[in-house]
Amino acid sequence: MVLAYVVSNGPNTISVIDTKTHSLIASTLVGGDPNDVAISPDEKIAYVTNRSFQSNTMSVIGTKTHSVIATVQLGLSPVAVAFTPDGKLAYVAIDVDSNLTVINTKTHSVIATVGVGMNPNNIAISPNGKLAYVTNSSSNNLSVIDTKSHSIIATILAGIRPQDVEFTPDGKLAYVVNQGDDSTSGSVTVIDVKTHSVVATIPIANPGDSPSNIAISPDGKLAYVDTFNGNTVTAIDVKTHSVIATVLVGSGADNIAISPDGKLAYVTFTRNVISGVSVIDTKLHSVIATIQVGVGPVDIAFTPDSKLAYIVMEPDDNISVIDTKTHSVIATIFVGGQPESIAINPDGKLVYVCKREDVSGFSSVAAIDVKTHSLIATINVSDDPRGIFFTPDGKLAYVVCQDDGNVTVIDTKTHSVIATLSVGNRPNNIAIIPNGKYAYVVNQGEGSILGSLTVIDVKTHSIVTTIPIGIQGDMPNNIAISPDGKLAYVATLNGNTVTAIDIKTHSIVATIEVGDNNRFVEFTPDGKFAYVGNSSDGTVSVIDVKTHTEITTVDVGTNPEAIAFTPN
Repeated sequence: MVLAYVVSNGPNTISVIDTKTHSLIASTLVGGDPNDVAISPDEKIAYVTNRSFQSNTMSVIGTKTHSVIATVQLGLSPVAVAFTPDGKLAYVAIDVDSNLTVINTKTHSVIATVGVGMNPNNIAISPNGKLAYVTNSSSNNLSVIDTKSHSIIATILAGIRPQDVEFTPDGKLAYVVNQGDDSTSGSVTVIDVKTHSVVATIPIANPGDSPSNIAISPDGKLAYVDTFNGNTVTAIDVKTHSVIATVLVGSGADNIAISPDGKLAYVTFTRNVISGVSVIDTKLHSVIATIQVGVGPVDIAFTPDSKLAYIVMEPDDNISVIDTKTHSVIATIFVGGQPESIAINPDGKLVYVCKREDVSGFSSVAAIDVKTHSLIATINVSDDPRGIFFTPDGKLAYVVCQDDGNVTVIDTKTHSVIATLSVGNRPNNIAIIPNGKYAYVVNQGEGSILGSLTVIDVKTHSIVTTIPIGIQGDMPNNIAISPDGKLAYVATLNGNTVTAIDIKTHSIVATIEVGDNNRFVEFTPDGKFAYVGNSSDGTVSVIDVKTHTEITTVDVGTNPEAIAFTPN
């Protein structure tokens, strides 16, 4: 199955589309203001940069489950990410901090930080994986990094405001697009990769036209450069480093991609309310079609067989799918509606998606048939649904609705609401014990209202008891059930304790002091230990479950956010 991952920085999601059916199969909530996505060479994970100052993170998505499996804390404003060809490392450009962060993709941990020029904004990894080229927009140069030693081995002067960089397929040359400014024309700097020296500078367009993106044909013979403020695409002969054609396209060209077979170049453009895609025949260097799409196309991706192109329409919250043979839009997929979270039922046949506010202004859950990738039901729920949790048999789904302080229970056979239970203040998490008898709802509390745990009898949809957690302001936020189903551990966001609860009696058996600002609590697969992430301390507390005592802390750096254990 060929999948497309679409960054939507309005609702802060990654939308996953099946390119065969042109249907949305998942919507994954990531950090604030996501702006770049890269898929590892083995296609097992996707890395998403979240550049808002409130996030400054990398979301790691497992492509099998379409869920966030780790969050990596980064510097101020991560803007671009690239994997090495072997997939072992990922390089992230950090704009405000002016550095390059190196991530070990096995552990999803930062292993090095390399200072580069001012305001790095793009990265290219050489085909052999030995070098990383980084464009530094404000210092007008490139940093060349040895990926083995994570050290700068050269700094290459480029033109004014370098933006994009691409290697030729054979790795011998690198092409750098320089935007220029109002008084200086943009240009392309050609670099000999062996010597890290400039071998040619090619003027592009007029002052103020702002060339910004480059695409090199699969055979390495042609380079195409678009202009954001102009209405041209410049074709360059890579062998002679000379301009061989200037192609008029739509005004406000802002992205370009060449099809895998090298026959077509697609250029998106937007000027005022007019948007579209100019299709260029790379043999003729002429526009053979102009395709009208929605408002504000921002990205392009081709399927590997070159038969389809996916165009991201950010303001419209949708994706246009184009048949490259007929140059016509064959499908439009809406991905808006502020999707918040997603869950797949145990038999893998259904996907439920929380939508915080749909077009009608209501909160709802969308039910998707996994086989047909079609929407089969929309279920209205209470305000602000934050998470969905299935019972082990998959017959029921519990939806946490934070603003209304309740839990909605859905029958997954009929996709209908069968119960709405008023729980505590600001519920935000649920855990269902392995035998499916009880659901434990974590209520954060707010202000003078104490956080709590609501215990629900799944068979009768009735509240069995409510257990106070911590002290005022602690805000319990995470829960884990031991593998044997005998214990529940509840962590607090603002406190420094974990509350241990005996599931048989629904009573507190221990309060365990750990670090501050707990972000996660999880039991090891054998149930002997529990790990708690302490964000303020930059540590992980290890708890002996038999004695309910902290036995050690592990220093893991800044802001531990999530944890995952290997099965063994």
